[in-house]
Amino acid sequence: LQKHFEEAYDDTGAAGNAHLAHGVMEKADRRREDRVVREYIAADPEYEGSAGRNNETIRELLPADFAFGTKLKQRHLVDLIEHQIESLVGMGEAKKWFEETKKKVQFVEKTGDRAAVRMCLNLVLTGNPGTGKTTFARQCYEFLRAYGILPSDHPIFVERSGLELKGQFLGDTAPKVKRAIREARGGCLFIDEAYALADGGQDPSGGGDAFAKDAIRTLLTEVENNRTTCMVVLAGYKEKMARLMRMDEGLDRRFPQRLHLPDYDHNQLAVVCERKALSQFERTFAPGLTEQLAAHICDFYARDIPKQNAGLAVNLTEKAVDRQISRLVDTSEAPGEEAPYPLKRCNTAWLVEQGRLLNAVDFGIHETPTLGDTEERAKIRAEVHGLVGMDGSQGNREGCVNPKGGSMKLLQTSLNMIITGNPGTGKTTIARMISRY
Repeated sequence: LQKHFEEAYDDTGAAGNAHLAHGVMEKADRRREDRVVREYIAADPEYEGSAGRNNETIRELLPADFAFGTKLKQRHLVDLIEHQIESLVGMGEAKKWFEETKKKVQFVEKTGDRAAVRMCLNLVLTGNPGTGKTTFARQCYEFLRAYGILPSDHPIFVERSGLELKGQFLGDTAPKVKRAIREARGGCLFIDEAYALADGGQDPSGGGDAFAKDAIRTLLTEVENNRTTCMVVLAGYKEKMARLMRMDEGLDRRFPQRLHLPDYDHNQLAVVCERKALSQFERTFAPGLTEQLAAHICDFYARDIPKQNAGLAVNLTEKAVDRQISRLVDTSEAPGEEAPYPLKRCNTAWLVEQGRLLNAVDFGIHETPTLGDTEERAKIRAEVHGLVGMDGSQGNREGCVNPKGGSMKLLQTSLNMIITGNPGTGKTTIARMISRY
């Protein structure tokens, strides 16, 4: 039992002391009761109680009651989290992190040496919006719990923003940080936008205001006191998190692990769209739509990816479902019908079947896409034709923006140009028109 305390509870002893011992004994006693009942039922199916039994045998505690030498893994949780990890789109570095942690668990189960998993779990997680920082942090916790590295018997995932941990007055910050760590003990504390801890100060050295300094000092102390029994994840944008880590030298030591989640590419976002459509809306993609959508995202949304990532995929899918519903409602003729008919007379089975399939039109994908605002283009075109002279400028505009061809790649070239002319020849006017067009 002494060795069991050293291996399994060494870092929590200071926090629990006699309370820890009391909790361990209560669990052991419950296991003893379950064990005794199972043994007697197995020996005597008519067993109805402990009357006439040897009380000393009934009350005797065995090593199994204290769960000595039990395996780290909880098989039902492992199967669930493994499936979730396998279904992740992209996140190559994140998957490597999971694999390395699994090797530590395998080492412990083969050697019995728990030192391999009694290490600092704290992590700095960076990435642009929509790269899955919160999702990954939750899966990290579920993974560590499933593999027995985090000791909680029930899910403990505490989520806070950096701004929430800063108090409204001096002396209010430290209790907030301590309370958050206490709530997350045995589980995970996820601090999103953690750089907010250092915001708001006028200190030229970058050390933040008094509230920020108080938050950081308290966080460092509490993290050190719960080094291997509580996983603290600091998440945020890469550049801002780098400034936060420079705020105090102790942060690097308390948060030794770093993981950056890169932006999704257009192919991965198309897969995210497909899975979102299936999981949330029970709709499948038409054959070849995934490839079409990937090209569509590359052509029209490349600049939006760093700002939205998976959020872009969610928005595209929701808009596609809206377009599909409108398209089906506006359908005037079903297969095999000769005359238009209203929706209320529509064949329900056909409507349900068509509603399960998303196609290219629902995502706004067309062979010859319409670019920009057609009304504004027509207005500018009329202004250009009304110019006196400038025949070369009019021809140049038509050659640059004629949308024939159907591929945005034709426009993904350098837009820079040199306009020459004597004073008063309309250089500024032409530049403004080209920009508007």
